[in-house]
Amino acid sequence: MNEFKQWFLSQSPRDQMMLSAGGVAVLLYILIFMVLLPMQNDLERTKKSNIAALQEQEEVRQLAGQLLARQQAGQGAVAQNLTSLLNDSTREFGLTMENVQPSGNSARVRLGASDFNKVVAWLNEMENKHGLQINDVTITADRNPGVVQVNLQLTQGG
Repeated sequence: MNEFKQWFLSQSPRDQMMLSAGGVAVLLYILIFMVLLPMQNDLERTKKSNIAALQEQEEVRQLAGQLLARQQAGQGAVAQNLTSLLNDSTREFGLTMENVQPSGNSARVRLGASDFNKVVAWLNEMENKHGLQINDVTITADRNPGVVQVNLQLTQGG
C-alpha cells in the first residue's frame, strides 16, 4: 500500500486530481451497477411475485366461496332428496311417517303405529338398496300385536 501511496504522491497535482476523479467514478460505477441495480431488479421481482401471490390468494378466496356456496346448496339438495326418498319409500311400504327432521345428510324419522314386518323390510331397503346408514333406532311395541312405534336416525353416505 505504501508503494501505491508513494507513486500517487510522485504524480503532478493535475494527475493526482484526475486519478482521484477516476477513482471516484470507478467506485460510483461499481456501486451503481454492482449493488444498486441488482437490488432494484430484486425489488421489482419481489413486487411482481407479491402481486402474483395476492392475485392467486384472491382466486383461492373466490373459489372457496363458490365451493362453500355449492356445498351449502348441495346439503339442501341432499336433505330434500333424503326427505323425498323417505316420503316415497314409507308410502310404498304402507308406513305412516309422523315426523321427519332433515339435518344435512341425515334425518330423524318417527313412524306411527306400523306393522313390524313392514318396518324391517323398509329398513332393509333403506340400508341395502339406498345406502342409508341406521345410526340410532328405538322400536317400541304398541298395544296391538305385531305393531310398533319407531324412532330412528338415517344418514346418507355415511
